[in-house]
Amino acid sequence: MSSAKTKTKRFGIGLLFILLLAVGAPQKSSFADDVVLEKPRARQGYYVGVGGYAVGSVSWDADKERLGPWPGVTGGLRLGQALAPWIDLGLHISGGRAFGGDFDATLFRLSLEAQLHPWRDLAVRLGIGAGATDVYPTRSGVEDDVIGRFGDNYILAVAWDFFPFHKGGSGGFALTPVVGAQVGPGGDFTTLNGFIGVEITWWSGLSKDQLELSPEEAFQ
Repeated sequence: MSSAKTKTKRFGIGLLFILLLAVGAPQKSSFADDVVLEKPRARQGYYVGVGGYAVGSVSWDADKERLGPWPGVTGGLRLGQALAPWIDLGLHISGGRAFGGDFDATLFRLSLEAQLHPWRDLAVRLGIGAGATDVYPTRSGVEDDVIGRFGDNYILAVAWDFFPFHKGGSGGFALTPVVGAQVGPGGDFTTLNGFIGVEITWWSGLSKDQLELSPEEAFQ
């Protein structure tokens, strides 16, 4: 297995990268919002969302021995901001468990997430960050030398936003089915998780001075 020091270093670099970009994003967005007015849309401003996901997890150790696929469940928290009509940037934190008979696994990830909107309410998500898979035996007598991984993590997902309660204006609630995969590569232990789930997201919308409005709408 890789040394704990190497794993910690990789995690620290990834987490620093996430935090630096997350801090820098609102400053760039604020500058852009001061210059360009946008037409009112449901997906605008800041967002906060929660989700539940069904997971299929499979891992390979240093000897290329496969563990899984194991079913599991995870929950997630998403928060961020729409930088432009075609891109959002934020953080995604999720955790849960996978169940493998003699073994269980605790799953965790913290990712910087870019969400691209190539067409209508379709979203393509790209994520990079840190993830952990902690494998442990569920009963006595099972060898417990499989410890999992803690390091880089990459995500690719596709989602579609539905706004069933949106009657116009900026911001609102979205109901979003999503399907995707995340991989945690490593020379000694690699994890691949497929997931499908549903999210509920609240978009704050933009203030009137950031929107392209008619005189009647602006002074309502």
